[in-house]
Amino acid sequence: MMGKLQTFDICVTNSGGVCHPGEILRGRVVLEVSQTVDTKDIWIECRGQARVFWEDSSSSMGEPQNPSQTDQHTAEEEYLAVSKKLWSGQLARGCHNLQFQFSIPEGVPSSFDGEFGYIRYWLKVFIDRSWRTDTTTKLFTVLAKVDLNEIPDANEYVEVVDSMKVSALFSPSGVCKAALRLDRKGFVPGEIIPLKFAIRNDTARDVHRVSVELRQITDYKARSQDKRTERVMAKLKFGRIPARASYEKRENKLRLPLCPPGNLRGCGLIHIYHKVMLKVKPSALSFKRMKIPIELIVGTVPLRQGSVTSAFGRDSGVGLKFIPPEGPSTSGSEFTTTSPPTHEMTLHRSKSPSHLSSSPDAVDTRSSSLSHHHDDYLTLPSAFTPPRPRANTNSSLLRARGR
Repeated sequence: MMGKLQTFDICVTNSGGVCHPGEILRGRVVLEVSQTVDTKDIWIECRGQARVFWEDSSSSMGEPQNPSQTDQHTAEEEYLAVSKKLWSGQLARGCHNLQFQFSIPEGVPSSFDGEFGYIRYWLKVFIDRSWRTDTTTKLFTVLAKVDLNEIPDANEYVEVVDSMKVSALFSPSGVCKAALRLDRKGFVPGEIIPLKFAIRNDTARDVHRVSVELRQITDYKARSQDKRTERVMAKLKFGRIPARASYEKRENKLRLPLCPPGNLRGCGLIHIYHKVMLKVKPSALSFKRMKIPIELIVGTVPLRQGSVTSAFGRDSGVGLKFIPPEGPSTSGSEFTTTSPPTHEMTLHRSKSPSHLSSSPDAVDTRSSSLSHHHDDYLTLPSAFTPPRPRANTNSSLLRARGR
């Protein structure tokens, strides 16, 4: 058969090979045969499925000679399973274009490929003969629209304040305080995330390290167990902060890279969260780190220009207000030394899930000098390009249609 079949391909004609829930997926099957081929039927199948899978290895205590036991954890959800007959009888010599279309249901989740699971949509064509079946498969992308203008919290500013007591040998203990503020929580991929953070180091030692990270957390839910992964999508690093000094900075270098919209609405097996995290390491010898997370809302339709308002000029009375206005700086230093007033931990609409260790694939931007910034700014969103699906190398995941 394949000697006679010169071309056997699936072409999706939707723009970029992307279809939104509630829309029509259109395309054609392209066949080119060198001579007449006898076929029974030609079918096309449209499938959509979520699957999670991982293994845990364990060995019996006290029996090291026994091989390790492997526990498998899996779960599946199906969103789409439709088939249509495209052709019956002989295929004459030449090129054939068999048109097809499928309705993608409302409410199905966006395409996603992760370490321990995926959400995939694909087309599969079967050419049935009396003695064999030839197949070809094509993945396509489903991208759910998440309009940030329809989410009230997307344009609300958020601020988190925290503190940590620091003790050191031969030095009195002190308190390190930090605050992180975003002017809004809603962003689309490609957009700059304007942020502001402040740190007051009321201890006898320098703050060793300060960084701001953009993280993606993925939860996988199998029938018997859950699993979580976390990766660093982008990272900014800053220098030391001297003892008894304050530091406040506006930053506009953190860009949200290409990623799926948050939460994967419609999927019960995979959940995605994105968050910005301020990390402060009080001293080189300290094992503690202060971590301040703020969860983002990632969409596909950006906030309208007129609806975006900067919160950096707002006076909330808490949080970043705990650092007094900049006073005269000491020679050779850009830090100010002041006594901090008391404050309480404040959290505005910001709760993020706990996280595991990450394998960072980070964009590292180092600050050569720590300087104060006082001008409000606002970066408007840039264009968003949806992700393209990766090729599937596991043929067992694309099961042939049983008839």
